[in-house]
Amino acid sequence: MQPLRILWQNLRPSRSAVRQIFFRRCCMTPSFAEVDIRPPHVVQVRVVGDSTDENFTAYIDATERALASLDQFVVLYDTGGLTQLPARHRDQFNTWLKDTRRRFEGRWLGTAFVIRQRVLRGALQAMFWLVSPYYPYKVVSSVDEGWAWLEQQLQNNGLPVPSRPPQTVD
Repeated sequence: MQPLRILWQNLRPSRSAVRQIFFRRCCMTPSFAEVDIRPPHVVQVRVVGDSTDENFTAYIDATERALASLDQFVVLYDTGGLTQLPARHRDQFNTWLKDTRRRFEGRWLGTAFVIRQRVLRGALQAMFWLVSPYYPYKVVSSVDEGWAWLEQQLQNNGLPVPSRPPQTVD
């Protein structure tokens, strides 16, 4: 019995290692984006990490839940330090847009895409020349510029403009 006990103790990982493995696999899939609702009409998306198949699907689900919870809305989409998005995730997002068009068209009053990298701004503009979204949009280089455009969209639709959250400062 004693040799088996020693073998088990030597093979058994430390508590710290078990916690780390459990945390990585079960509790903490790194996020692609945080999706927050700023009542009464703003959905704020902040890209916070690289996309994986799992976290990109979670992001789309969170976005759909947020948009569905509001009668009318604008979206501030801050890409942060995003440098690329895999083609499969672009396709997944475009499919989601097509699938949800009837649900959100007329309610989605605009999206400001905050993209700090000039090349990525140009790439998004070119993509939208080919397939234009069903909602108004503006591609900007700063959160302040995006927020100002969204405020105008809300005012044009007779909706109240919430105060700017502190985390939207560039």
